Amino acid sequence: MTALLELPLPTFAADAPLDDIVVAAERALLDSIARTAESAEVRAQALVELMALEVVCGDELAFERLRHELVETPLAPAIATLFRARVAWGLARFGRIEAARKWIRSAARGAQGETLRDWLLEFDRLLPTDS
Repeated sequence: MTALLELPLPTFAADAPLDDIVVAAERALLDSIARTAESAEVRAQALVELMALEVVCGDELAFERLRHELVETPLAPAIATLFRARVAWGLARFGRIEAARKWIRSAARGAQGETLRDWLLEFDRLLPTDS
């Protein structure tokens, strides 16, 4: 899972307006993979990315629905770390900074690999301190 080690730091502001057609296509593709992929690991990672897409779209209800579904799903260690990081990012985007801090620290404890751990610690440092 080298892709986990190359994750960019998420931003707290939307970088560009979302194209509804692109978002719908991305959502449909991720949902299809999450429901039909042969590998449980691929299905779980697709759900994590779908959850992240809902954060970008500002849909807190969909984010929470997927988050609760994933909490009940057994995840491989690398995907569990990605899940925790994406949850922290989502919580921060929805203004729940203290909860985000707890999730990112949990992700950092479970991170494998120095680069990913550094990424997670940098994310924690970027969270606003005025909560």
